[in-house]
Amino acid sequence: MASVLAFAPSPRYFDTYAYTASKGGIIAMSREAAARYAADGIRINVIAPGLIDTPMAARAVQDDAIQRFLRSKQPLSQGPGRPEDCADAAVFLCSDEARFITGIVLPVDGGWCVSEGQF
Repeated sequence: MASVLAFAPSPRYFDTYAYTASKGGIIAMSREAAARYAADGIRINVIAPGLIDTPMAARAVQDDAIQRFLRSKQPLSQGPGRPEDCADAAVFLCSDEARFITGIVLPVDGGWCVSEGQF
């Protein structure tokens, strides 16, 4: 698991350098491992969520300013995603239907990466 913040930062609302850097490291490490182990038939992929309504995100999910921001930043849901959104993506990536997929970063972000997100 990474985060969209690793490649689509939002410092006004999520000014978290160490968190963002660690998620960028997960992406780099996972892509290296995917390259290394593909010949052995081992697939390694990363899910990069936007803001998901979890206990870790409770502060952000309850913040009115962030809620307003998310209505445009995550336009598919106009707010935080659900844990099931990430779980369904993980099940897909682990399934035989994803047998030809490795080394990817899958944003599960409600459109975060393709939206400007108005202040």
